[in-house]
Amino acid sequence: MRIAILSDIHANWHAMEAVLRDCPPVDETICLGDVVGYGGDPKRCVDEVTHRNWPTLVGNHDRACTDPEILEWFNDDAASVVRWTIEVIGDERLEWLRGLPDSQVKLEVLLVHASPRDHIYEYVLDTAVAQANLE
Repeated sequence: MRIAILSDIHANWHAMEAVLRDCPPVDETICLGDVVGYGGDPKRCVDEVTHRNWPTLVGNHDRACTDPEILEWFNDDAASVVRWTIEVIGDERLEWLRGLPDSQVKLEVLLVHASPRDHIYEYVLDTAVAQANLE
C-alpha cells in the first residue's frame, strides 16, 4: 500500500497544488494537520482536503481557529493570521476543523501532528526530545 503523508499546508494553495501535481499515484493520502495558518487561501485549502476526503488530523493552527485562548502561545504574526482566518473561513469550515482528531493509528503506526507525547503542540527540535518521545 502506498500512502502519501501531507502536513503543514498552512493555507498555501500554490504549494499544495505543486505537491499534488508532483505526487506519484498513491492508494491513500493522509493529512497530519495545519491545513490553515500563515497563507492566504484557507478556504480553498480546506475545501480541497475535504473534497478529497483525506483522513486529517488537527494541527496547532487548526486548533487555534476553534480555541482562540491558545493564541497566547503564538507569535504576533501567527496570531494575527489565525484571527483573520476565523473571520474569513466560514462556520462550516470552522466546524470541520473543530471535529478533527488529534491522532490516528494506521497500519500500527501512530499518526500525530506534533509528537507522541503531545499530539498537537510539542515541537521535536532536537534528539533529546525525539528520544524522550520514543520511550
